[in-house]
Amino acid sequence: MSDNCPHQFKPQSKRKFLNHLGGWQGMCPRSFHLFVAENKTKSPEEIYTSYLTSKGQTNAEEYYGVNKEKIIQYIDLVRNSLH
Repeated sequence: MSDNCPHQFKPQSKRKFLNHLGGWQGMCPRSFHLFVAENKTKSPEEIYTSYLTSKGQTNAEEYYGVNKEKIIQYIDLVRNSLH
């Protein structure tokens, strides 16, 4: 999530969060948030690895243009919002 996003690190309802995500879904791989939700009991690192495996990818940084640490932080943010 962008440092300039007014929703960053602010508690909110699941519905509000999902509505917010819908506004910029094009910046994430299709079904990424659903995959995180379906695997929320796994650690962020496990979700990251599982997602890449499911998509037949080995280098998310190259494919999505974001480094691994940022992706794992984002997975953790999404995963924690679902609890």
